[in-house]
Amino acid sequence: MLMLENIEGLQQAVSEGRAIFGNIDSWLIWNLTGGPDGGKHITEVTNASRTMLMNLNILDWDNELCEIMPFNYLDNLPYAPQHLSPFHSLSFIAHKKFCEIYNINP
Repeated sequence: MLMLENIEGLQQAVSEGRAIFGNIDSWLIWNLTGGPDGGKHITEVTNASRTMLMNLNILDWDNELCEIMPFNYLDNLPYAPQHLSPFHSLSFIAHKKFCEIYNINP
């Protein structure tokens, strides 16, 4: 809410689907996988639950909570799969990308 009220043009960007929201892990993965050029907008449920918009009973974004917001958060939140395999976890993706960037062979 604070950002929507104080950052000029953000409300319009949200309405037009040009703004996305997430937590630090979704921001890191988005940037490490391409950012505005096709980056993956994902998170996992333990981090997603920290937004207070996740229904912990079904491990998915809560429609009722999102409807309380001044716009539809569901269209702007990262994908949060219930299960990520160990080789597709966010930390693994970040580690792999870090090694690629700095040419490190783990």
